[in-house]
Amino acid sequence: MKPLLSRFWRRAVRAIGYSGPAALLLLLVALGVALWLPRLHRELQRTQAEVSDRTARLRTHGAVPLREPSGEERLAQYIEGFPLPTQMAADLGAIYASAGRNRLDLPKGDYQLKAEPGSPFVTYVVTLPVHAEYAPVKAFAANVLLELPHASLDELRLSRDSAQGEVLDAVVRFTLVYRSR
Repeated sequence: MKPLLSRFWRRAVRAIGYSGPAALLLLLVALGVALWLPRLHRELQRTQAEVSDRTARLRTHGAVPLREPSGEERLAQYIEGFPLPTQMAADLGAIYASAGRNRLDLPKGDYQLKAEPGSPFVTYVVTLPVHAEYAPVKAFAANVLLELPHASLDELRLSRDSAQGEVLDAVVRFTLVYRSR
């Protein structure tokens, strides 16, 4: 089949140039789309009729349409999705548990609680120096982000003493976001 098409293509190019077969191909595509559009239109009408029918049946059973929430309500729902600051201790425990699972020692850290006036959020910035190989540091950061969806990785600074060394001096900084009310 392929040699036949190849032979046909070469003969067509010799007879009418490259634009001729390309135009013929575009014409075939346009014809296919033109034949497909009525079927697509019928399918769309059928789906719309089905949706209207189901809506009417639901209304007869007493269902009421849901009201679209206002911008204020959406904002309130978004803010409610964040945990309260009472969860900070548990979140720190999750961070230290992730470090333990990845065999990282966290001897010290810097912790800052920040609250902007008028903001519905409180942030808790956790900066941890780590001395380890790259893979455990990467796994640690990834695990924290997976376990705590309200956390962001703000900084991952890596350095090493020599090019041959495998152990890194890293600084990992997370920001945990909580709702203030």
